[in-house]
Amino acid sequence: GNQMSKDEIWQLSFPDLLLQLLSADDEKVVSYASMVLHTCLDEAKVENLSQPQNIKLALRVMELCQTQPDLDWTVLIAT
Repeated sequence: GNQMSKDEIWQLSFPDLLLQLLSADDEKVVSYASMVLHTCLDEAKVENLSQPQNIKLALRVMELCQTQPDLDWTVLIAT
């Protein structure tokens, strides 16, 4: 719940590291990365996520919703 920590994690991981983690072969890595992404999101970051240069990350989240529907975090991010 610490906003400063969330902002720091966002600065260090968005978008490249998050995309790498969400593309990992390890299901636990993908799950934890999804949780971190969801936890860090706020209105401004959702807007940032929707920018054209970040579309790969947004598309990866949507792809995970289709390929791993049991992964609740990506569904929560998408909705």
